[in-house]
Amino acid sequence: MIKNSILAKYIEVAGQVHSAELTQQAASAFESMCHQLHAKLQECDDCKVEKIQSTLDFFYFQQIFSLPNVSSGAQYYNLLQGLITHTAAPPVLAVILSDLFSSAGITSTPMISKDHVLLKIKVEEQQYVFIDVASGRSLDLPEVDSILQVKGKKSAVQGSKALKRNEDEFANDYIVLLMLSIYKTALIENADYEKALRAVDMLIQQEPDNPYERRDRGFLLQQLNCEWCAVEDLKFFVEQCPTDPLAQLIQLQLENIPNNIQPIH
Repeated sequence: MIKNSILAKYIEVAGQVHSAELTQQAASAFESMCHQLHAKLQECDDCKVEKIQSTLDFFYFQQIFSLPNVSSGAQYYNLLQGLITHTAAPPVLAVILSDLFSSAGITSTPMISKDHVLLKIKVEEQQYVFIDVASGRSLDLPEVDSILQVKGKKSAVQGSKALKRNEDEFANDYIVLLMLSIYKTALIENADYEKALRAVDMLIQQEPDNPYERRDRGFLLQQLNCEWCAVEDLKFFVEQCPTDPLAQLIQLQLENIPNNIQPIH
């Protein structure tokens, strides 16, 4: 396992969400892919552009990583499952591809938003390639600027703070939490509340004062018929985010919960 890979950090943070068997299978699958990629890259010269293209070919054509036929299904947002099946949602594909580049000594950063997932690959100082992860297509700067909605005269490469802050360990920590949160959301949408609760507990361990994760834990505890345990989390969300559209509704729910709470002595 690459020491500073996103996958290694994800397993460290989210290991309890997944079975030990799945974790081991995913780690082994990633190690195997890295060995195969390194053997392929030995055939390249020292040209970084050639190594980048060879890595993309390896990922999309040799390993056949691709999107699922349907968008629903929590398994497609499971990073470990994606490593095994090679079928996953764009955020998962971006993380796997980024870690493969890291294993080859090439710096890359997943750029994950609600509507777009890109991979920023560093060629030289102030020179980058941007890949649309869903298609594997390289994007030109006007397309990247449009996607990132960069304002003013500066290009996306020169002007976006998001692009400048990502090549460090802090960025990997952020991506790990984002991936776990995306997976948690997919579990909730699929009504897998027990596993979603394990995921949100891991997130709250990392960010104990995140009001939105506390809100989600309160919601999950309600779904699991543990309303009395949900009160503290829901109150915290309402206090921290009073202007959130859901705060008023949750406050009404809180007013009814005490009627059902049995005192504990």
